[in-house]
Amino acid sequence: MYSTQLIWHIEFEGNYSITEDQLTDFLAERGIWVGVPKNSLDLETLEKELRQEFSLITWTSGKINGTVLEISIKENERPNVTLPVLSVEEATGLYSTVEGVVISVYVRNGISMVSRGDEVHPGDLLVDGRIPVLNEDGETDHFLLYEADADILIETVQQVDYRLDKVYVAKEYTGREGSGVWFSVDQTVYRLPQTGAQWKEKERLLEPSFTVTLFGRQLGFGFFEVKEYQSVEKSYTPQEAEALLYAEFEKNNLILEEKGVQITSENVTMEENENFFLLRGEMTVRYATVESRTITEEVTKEIDDTEGL
Repeated sequence: MYSTQLIWHIEFEGNYSITEDQLTDFLAERGIWVGVPKNSLDLETLEKELRQEFSLITWTSGKINGTVLEISIKENERPNVTLPVLSVEEATGLYSTVEGVVISVYVRNGISMVSRGDEVHPGDLLVDGRIPVLNEDGETDHFLLYEADADILIETVQQVDYRLDKVYVAKEYTGREGSGVWFSVDQTVYRLPQTGAQWKEKERLLEPSFTVTLFGRQLGFGFFEVKEYQSVEKSYTPQEAEALLYAEFEKNNLILEEKGVQITSENVTMEENENFFLLRGEMTVRYATVESRTITEEVTKEIDDTEGL
């Protein structure tokens, strides 16, 4: 009954330019995350603050469906926003951090220096926060400086390299078992003498416990089993190693996909040497691999020279 009074999932709908990470960070700044009580939410205020925070949002709707907080938004496809002009120290550009090919560019603020299909390298300027203002002769009179903002998707090749030791240590149970009693005060656990205390290698398996809070202290009580084992060295077969390496590879790929990385192709194979099994190769991925930097000294000098004309 208590858990049904909490939010256990947050869903976003209608966001295209604004990422889920941006919306999640926005909610976290206001104390809204998984596990927050439903009665602590002011949806009307939340809707208003969303529209104020994100200029692209023209309509918002928040509702609670069971234990799910559903947030629907509508973005303005052609926003008309007056942006503040910044100083040289504040203005930024977006630069590539990888070598690859530009797949798409959506600029919200600044001037795009690349187009779809362009090859880029680490350090290349992708979006310039300087917008030139021309004089009557069509020459640059001065620059308006902004914080560059854009969604840029770059396709690049990543190397795959996973290693697994051939030899590993496993537990081999002897068949001897014991038991014991434990109790706890707050977070500190105490074990009473048990059968098998003299065993060098043993594994304790806790059973369901009884807990109670008295005088502000949390007290616990329960039993545990003890199993003796010996540590032995074993070796993976090629089939076992391949299954483990590919499982780790797929697990990490799933994490990448959850972060918005698109995996378009994979080419990996397993190799074996004297001590290791190796999963090597490469995969082609698409994701936003850019970083924001302030205007450089060279650009500052260029702006000063232009303004001095």
